[in-house]
Amino acid sequence: MLWIRKLMGWVLLGMAAFMIGPLVSQFFGKQWLLAGVSVAAGVHLGWLDTTGKKLKIFPYFKKVMGIILVVGGIIYLALTSQNVGKIEWIPYNQTILEKAAEERKPAIIDFYANWCGPCVAMEREVFTDPKVIKLSRNAITMRLDLTRSQPFHDDLMRKYQIRGIPTAVFINGQGLEEKRLRAIGFVEKGEFLKRLELLLDNSPPSQG
Repeated sequence: MLWIRKLMGWVLLGMAAFMIGPLVSQFFGKQWLLAGVSVAAGVHLGWLDTTGKKLKIFPYFKKVMGIILVVGGIIYLALTSQNVGKIEWIPYNQTILEKAAEERKPAIIDFYANWCGPCVAMEREVFTDPKVIKLSRNAITMRLDLTRSQPFHDDLMRKYQIRGIPTAVFINGQGLEEKRLRAIGFVEKGEFLKRLELLLDNSPPSQG
């Protein structure tokens, strides 16, 4: 029971690491933090902890659990560290938007936050799709990252009438939003691709 209490303590620590992951991701990566917790838990619970050392079977059980946690952490890190192609977002910039309108170039504004589950799902499942990536290169792809609140965020949220995230706003070559194309919440890659195609079809040829 003492060992199980320690195990639950590591579970709580892992949950805390998951929650603060977005805050530390810019320093060394959320995946490194979670993998580190798993490996540390495995080493502690499997080898450093002395609970039940006099029992016959329990020490072997602890080592097996320790190996599972250590290997699991390493596998998780390896899988999440793979380089995957995705849309190259630039930070929101009004000047760039105005220049894009002058050059008749369409734009996409993605309202995003690391703590937003559907946002992360879009990033992982939609914005890594080869067709979506290829078509997105014909537009300015801009992101307003709401992970950390900034004073100007509220003004932009009101300007674009954003009531929730993720929200993708599609701006045509005239600098006007195609409101019927707006994507609110998680949108499957097929649907997002369709809206992106309509945006490009409705935008005049770029002069740039």
